Amino acid sequence: MTSPVARVRIQLDRFRYPGFSGQGYALQLTTKKEQMLTRGHIVGLVLDHFTELSERIAMRSRFNFLDLNVHVENYLRDLLNIVHGTELENLNKNSANEAGLDLGDEKAKRGIQITSRSDARKIRKTLENLTSDQKAKYSEIIVLVVGKKQGSYTLTDQIFTDYNFTESNIWDMTTIARDMVALDSDALYRLHQLVRKEAARVLIELEVPDEQGQYKTSGYEMWEQPPKPKTTDGAAFIKFLEEDRCEVSAKEASAIREGLASLGRTLAGLPRITREFLVMLYELRQDNSSGRPRLQYGFVERMYRGDDLKGEIALLEHAGLLDISESSHEHRSYEITLYLPCGSDHLKDGLLHYVETKGLSLRRVLGEVDLSSF
Repeated sequence: MTSPVARVRIQLDRFRYPGFSGQGYALQLTTKKEQMLTRGHIVGLVLDHFTELSERIAMRSRFNFLDLNVHVENYLRDLLNIVHGTELENLNKNSANEAGLDLGDEKAKRGIQITSRSDARKIRKTLENLTSDQKAKYSEIIVLVVGKKQGSYTLTDQIFTDYNFTESNIWDMTTIARDMVALDSDALYRLHQLVRKEAARVLIELEVPDEQGQYKTSGYEMWEQPPKPKTTDGAAFIKFLEEDRCEVSAKEASAIREGLASLGRTLAGLPRITREFLVMLYELRQDNSSGRPRLQYGFVERMYRGDDLKGEIALLEHAGLLDISESSHEHRSYEITLYLPCGSDHLKDGLLHYVETKGLSLRRVLGEVDLSSF
């Protein structure tokens, strides 16, 4: 059977939006990719989220997980404020589980209880638990069922009459979906941004633990595991130096071994994406008169397509792997100079030459922290 939210989506092709004509309504999204999304596509994405949210709540209810935390309440508050143009506030922000209501807009005199239960008993209990202060502030009481409400309700008792409470005061996600499709383009864009930013976190908050109390999504698994550096005693590198008529003393050999271990630890302490950023700097490098690899900052700024250039550079600078200084050449901007903080001068000066001569890959040596060929 098609869900109510899905039926709303099916009707989209026949829906005429204010301010638009014809088909293929387009809304310009100001993103880095300057993506063009049709209005119908955006509405469809949001409706899909509403459906998934309803299904997640239904699953929790079957396992008797009926509570909704404050993050979910705040998400629904922001969602409702966009859809209805209200100024709802979370009434639980100062005290957990405020009696009667969860959200309130004093200006609109609307109070809302958020619940995963859809039975009439829950509706009655909400009205019975209203405080005298809430009764004075809010003339319209809404019960929002995060999921699907019942097909019908019998609301004939006096308490429902006292609050002018009818079935129209009981909302579910389908109610919000129907109101959402009539939004103007600006409000729809803001709603899409909210859903894109918060939907994944909200759905994670609503996960049901398994029999061992473990959740499908673990915050521990969201952390990148640092690589284990692959290093050697530097014998191959030392032999390479000696074949190149460079004498290596016992002290210098020890410094090379320690330098390889130190470099491995430094690289392993960086996120993988940052190590790969470093490799690209080396691959695009130019050598200056001192022999140090360098790049123009402006060149890097224009070539890099990632979102956090300054963040990557800051991490590498902190690790001692690069330095930024003003160019000594006229009409040039800042320069990035690359360094290898490994203690041994032989290693600092000879690592790149060794890699190129031996046909090794910097992506493996620096990116994967594999110094085993040294």
